[in-house]
Amino acid sequence: MGRLPSFVTGKNRPQAALRGVYENWGRFNSGEGLQSLAIPLVMVLPIVAFCYRFQERTTHLEAHRQFMQGNAVKTIVTMVLLLGLYGCVSDSRSSAPTLWKDGIMLAQKKVIVDDQHAKVIMQASGDLANPVDFEVVRGNDPNKRPDQLGTVVKPFRSKVGRWFSRLNSAISKHFPQLEMQADPGEILQVGGSSTISSQIPAPGYRTLYNEEYVFNQSKNKYEKKVTANPTVSSYYTCGPITSTFIPEKQKVYLAEFVFVDRGEGCELQVYDITLPELRAPVIAIKGGQPSSGRSYRYP
Repeated sequence: MGRLPSFVTGKNRPQAALRGVYENWGRFNSGEGLQSLAIPLVMVLPIVAFCYRFQERTTHLEAHRQFMQGNAVKTIVTMVLLLGLYGCVSDSRSSAPTLWKDGIMLAQKKVIVDDQHAKVIMQASGDLANPVDFEVVRGNDPNKRPDQLGTVVKPFRSKVGRWFSRLNSAISKHFPQLEMQADPGEILQVGGSSTISSQIPAPGYRTLYNEEYVFNQSKNKYEKKVTANPTVSSYYTCGPITSTFIPEKQKVYLAEFVFVDRGEGCELQVYDITLPELRAPVIAIKGGQPSSGRSYRYP
C-alpha cells in the first residue's frame, strides 16, 4: 500500500478525509473498482473518527486553558482591589523593623544624642511581661497618622532568659527597648498598647495537658501518656494610652509603659533621664491625653 494521501495528513483532517472518500466513491461507482480507492473505506472511517475525537479533545483543552486564565486574572484583580481598599482605610503607618526589611537583628537600633536633637527610649515594665506596641505622632510631621515604631517586651533577668530575649529579638523583632530621635521644641505624642491572644484551658480544666500512666501489656510496664485538654481563646488588651510632651535638645527621655494591679491596669509615664541617677517625671503639656488606662480580658 502506498503512503497516505495529503488530505489525511493535512491541517483539516476530518473534512479532507470525507472529501477524499466522496471522490473515490465516485470513481468506484464509475467502474474503476476498489483498486481505484486511495485508501479502503474500512480504513478511512476509523481515521475520520479519530480525527474528530482529537479535534474535540483539543477544543476542550483550549476551553479549559482559557477558563483557568480567566480565573487567574479575576484572582489578581480581586487581590489588587483588596490591597488598595486596605491602604485607603488604614489609619496608621509603620517604620518598625521587620525580618524582610532589616533581616536578623540581635539588638535594637541605637540612637546617639547630638547637639540638635533629643533621644527618647521606650520600655515596658511592671507585673506582666506582655508585649507592648509603641507609636508616635510628631508635631512637625505633616502626616498626622500614628507611626508604629515596634514592639517592646520586658527583658528576662536570668542568663537563659537573656538568651531567649535575644532570640525573640532576632525572629519576632520584640526588643527590650526602642530608641528614636526627636526634634526639640516640637510636640511629641507617645502611645503604647498591649494586646495578646492565646489559648487557655476550658472551664473545668486547670492545665492545657493531662498526664496519666497507662499499663502497656506488650512491655509489661506503665507508660506516661500525655493528652491535650479542651481549650478556649483568651484575649487581653490594655490601652492604647498616650502621653504628650515637648522634648528639649541634648536631653534623654524614657517613655515607660507599666503594668499595674497584676495586669488589671497600665500606665504610661515619661521621665527625663539625662542624668541616669535622677529620674525626673516630665509634666504633660496642657490638654495632653491621660497616661493611664484599665485592661480588658476575655474570658
